[in-house]
Amino acid sequence: MFLVLLFLISCDKKETEAPIDMGYNYFPVEQSIYSIYEVDSIVWDDFNNSIDTFSYSVKLLIDSQFVDNAGRTSYWWKKYAKTDSTNYTFSSNYSITKTSNRVETSVENINEINLIFPLYAGARWNSNSLNSNTATDAICDDIDFQKTMLNNTYDSCASIVYLDDVNLAREFVHKAVFARNIGMIYEKRIHKEVKITGLRGYFTEYKIISYGKE
Repeated sequence: MFLVLLFLISCDKKETEAPIDMGYNYFPVEQSIYSIYEVDSIVWDDFNNSIDTFSYSVKLLIDSQFVDNAGRTSYWWKKYAKTDSTNYTFSSNYSITKTSNRVETSVENINEINLIFPLYAGARWNSNSLNSNTATDAICDDIDFQKTMLNNTYDSCASIVYLDDVNLAREFVHKAVFARNIGMIYEKRIHKEVKITGLRGYFTEYKIISYGKE
């Protein structure tokens, strides 16, 4: 009787176990979906001892599907840009490959791993393992939190720190936030160095303003 009871309890546990949340919907990949961002940028030029600021809009559109060299389903990811007074013009062509354990993107022939699955707080990976750049210690430092930005609130967000190297001589930072069923809603990149002649580098910040499917 005791063995039968243990068997029934074991069966009940198996039936009620929740499936693992892999976090796939933090980076949806589907043809014709798009995201539009408000972008602010600063450029420091030590040669001219100047600081330039720029504000513009970027549209990222997942376009046609193709099969990559490894036989995997991939998508072209097109980038468009415009200022307030112009129409969107094509800027560059990226690619996205989403597998069961990661998201790979190729930007200007540099392959990176943007996310890994399952995605959870504390998950770590080398986002540069597919290229020859310096290895990174990317980490998901927070997950399933709420973020308010530009008067919009996004539930179930994940914060990723790809790079955070800051000292008196330089500031190298790359951080992003992804929201379930939307994708990237925020990104910040800083690459700034103190030279003898002054500051050199850039700051770029993306904030999502709309998203959808064409």
